[in-house]
Amino acid sequence: AVGRESKYRHVFGKQWRKEVAITNLKIKASGTTQIRTNGRFWAAPWETVGGALAVVPIEHAGKVKDSAPLLRAHQGSGNDILDFRFNPFHDNILATAARESTIKLWSIPDGGLSSDITDPVATLQGHKGRVNQLCFHPSVDNLLLSVAADKTQKLWDVEASNNILTFSGPEKEVQSVCWSEIGKYVASSCKDRNLRFYDPRASETPVHEVLAHEGLKGFE
Repeated sequence: AVGRESKYRHVFGKQWRKEVAITNLKIKASGTTQIRTNGRFWAAPWETVGGALAVVPIEHAGKVKDSAPLLRAHQGSGNDILDFRFNPFHDNILATAARESTIKLWSIPDGGLSSDITDPVATLQGHKGRVNQLCFHPSVDNLLLSVAADKTQKLWDVEASNNILTFSGPEKEVQSVCWSEIGKYVASSCKDRNLRFYDPRASETPVHEVLAHEGLKGFE
């Protein structure tokens, strides 16, 4: 019998020209997030002591210099960046989270980094464990959701540097969160295998909760 011929057999990849490629990347593999981008910059955790990011304008192609300036967000050996997010409403604003339990907000110069940056424009404090995930609201400016190993989910007004809501419900560590498409609801997964839905405008308690998986492990 003759097998069905693949429609991809004559499709070949083409390597980008060196002048439009980005090379000499030293991305640190210990965090959970490897690279993010927006309309102006790309950012990635860099192989160095502590939690640092390379933040580079997207039009800058070629080799990244070994001496490239870094956003040195979280100092100290082992204090790796666990997540980082660009503000969807402000291309130059970046939030970082790390093992030290703080969230920091950074302002990136229009042309990218010309020297190391060590001073954030704001620091959000309130979690008591490593901060694992950040998520900006998709349709409301300056609202940021965070998840930490202290089993809490917090909603922040980043402009005022205030924790405006702490969600309740989970007795085990929350593993991931996301906003609904227009930002009306928050969904979170937990090590207790439950999926919870919140309406932040109504209450800090879940509006709906369901056992999502019968297995022994949590899910994301």
